[in-house]
Amino acid sequence: MSSSFGPDTFKTIIEGLGIDLSDNALAQDGPDALPSDVCLLGNDAIDEVAKYVCSCFKEGSEQNLLRGEEAVKLLAMFKFGDLQGSFSSFDDHFYRVDTFVAEIARYAKLNPILVTLAAAWTGLSEEEKAKCFPNLTEDRDAEVRHALAYCFLLHTIATTITEEPKGTNLPLGGTTFVEKLYNLFNEQKETVEWKPYFSLFEKAKEASVNYPIRNTHIPYKTGEKEIDDKASAGALLSINILEAMMQDTLQGYEDNAQCGFELMMESNDRKEIKGLDNGPDSEWVDDGRKTGVALYKSPLPTVWANIYSSWNLCFCSTYSNFPVFFAKLLNPATFGKYHKIDGMYLSPRVLTLYMHIQYVMLTRSDTKSKTPWFENRPWGDWRSTILSDLWGQANKEAARQYQVRIESIIDDNYGKIEEAKYDLKRLAVRPLWVILRETIEASQGTKNFVIKLFEKCFGLNLPGDEIALMKSLISMAKKKGLVDASIEYPQY
Repeated sequence: MSSSFGPDTFKTIIEGLGIDLSDNALAQDGPDALPSDVCLLGNDAIDEVAKYVCSCFKEGSEQNLLRGEEAVKLLAMFKFGDLQGSFSSFDDHFYRVDTFVAEIARYAKLNPILVTLAAAWTGLSEEEKAKCFPNLTEDRDAEVRHALAYCFLLHTIATTITEEPKGTNLPLGGTTFVEKLYNLFNEQKETVEWKPYFSLFEKAKEASVNYPIRNTHIPYKTGEKEIDDKASAGALLSINILEAMMQDTLQGYEDNAQCGFELMMESNDRKEIKGLDNGPDSEWVDDGRKTGVALYKSPLPTVWANIYSSWNLCFCSTYSNFPVFFAKLLNPATFGKYHKIDGMYLSPRVLTLYMHIQYVMLTRSDTKSKTPWFENRPWGDWRSTILSDLWGQANKEAARQYQVRIESIIDDNYGKIEEAKYDLKRLAVRPLWVILRETIEASQGTKNFVIKLFEKCFGLNLPGDEIALMKSLISMAKKKGLVDASIEYPQY
């Protein structure tokens, strides 16, 4: 049992459980490389969480998630109206509370990082374990019910968009669901006051997510654009990850930011590297039918998605109302489909993030507050420094193992010269992140001070608005060799 929590707590616990860190068991497609005792401990802990979630539904875990009070309120808030008639249909069994929760738990058990994290949690002291969760009151139960209904709604929307016919297969004059959703959300953005209640990071995220929805996902789905087979180096994804790394650093979660660095370095839409199963973005063809949905394959795509999923869950754990933030990551369309279809992670991930940003806009504008509210009261505070720190330590170790595996595969297939080139790229980029991180850590988190320090450190002329900051980050990435300067990247 842990006697005092510290920066090496995760490693100490899992080494005590028999995990050899040199085996790279956290950087695998699934949990098969983990010791059986670790799987047993981790799976039992995941089952306990699932059991608690089901217990929050006082009418029984067989309750229908689409017909409960929580779903009715969510549908009314989003004002889906006639759009509900386009939702993908599921058999009655799947949208029962118990079945849906079991599906999420099943996918959690496929991620070796989450299984190991859950096992490591059992090795904390009783006092430390208690500090990982709030007191579970009736109010917390109500928040869980709301979050699970929201999770199911996100799953429904992402599945509807992913599986709907491509626009070219619709009747003449037909409109895709994603177009209708985008138009509805744009109307809402124009009629509600939301910008005063968004942080710098959140405004940048809104801009960087809206762009690919408008200019990539919708044109792909309608057939206006085709998904080409040309590599572009995945700059937009790298910049999105860098945004979150900056936010993690501002909040003091350095380990999780370091995990983000490895994800940022191994972006999508790059030339194929033998042995890594990556390549340029491609179109998902389902049973011979083009779908207008992109498959994004970073190196070792399932491993990358496992790490990204755990990394972003940890990032979201720093929000006081993190159960609703977890919903955008734990819905099965995002959390599980990539285990069945290589590269099917980022498409549903971006869709659920897009919808979640709308959720945050609507809820904050309604209460006119940055503080999250639940019905007529503030949300309970679910945050735990111990949980987020332990999670960040797990993610940092998983990312280290991922990088080791990639380097080893490059060496095996191409030899020491190409491995040296790979190392050289990392050595060129890491100082950029180190300087940026130290700059942020010294900034005290204020927007203007951060921008001034960026200017001083990188010689950039950054105007004070968020869109300009995004453009400057892309420019900085080009100048410092993070991405190919010859590629034309999206303009905000």
